[in-house]
Amino acid sequence: MDITVSLALAASSLAIWFYLVAVRGRFWHGLERDDLDPVSASASWPPVTAVVPAPNEADSIAASLCSLLQQDYPGLFSVILVDDQSGDGTAAIAAEAALGADRPLTIVRGRPLPGAEV
Repeated sequence: MDITVSLALAASSLAIWFYLVAVRGRFWHGLERDDLDPVSASASWPPVTAVVPAPNEADSIAASLCSLLQQDYPGLFSVILVDDQSGDGTAAIAAEAALGADRPLTIVRGRPLPGAEV
């Protein structure tokens, strides 16, 4: 490589670093911190509702709902389970799984699809 090209690359690199340090001083320090307590960081958390469609989910609905209902979201958090015409007792298992939870669980029975045989 020619000495002129090497000097040009070195000079441009030095100029970039000079700009970053002198003009953008301490650019590597983030202005926003992530170590604050989330409850005190924001006075108002928006309410969140999780809607869970559950057609014939008896095998896994208890574990799924327990995990969802134990979330540590500091605001108002609720779960709506939509029992889509389950024939395996999904709604009953879900209601039993949510008994000891601190969060509310609402179970809504879905309607049959139009044109579906009942």
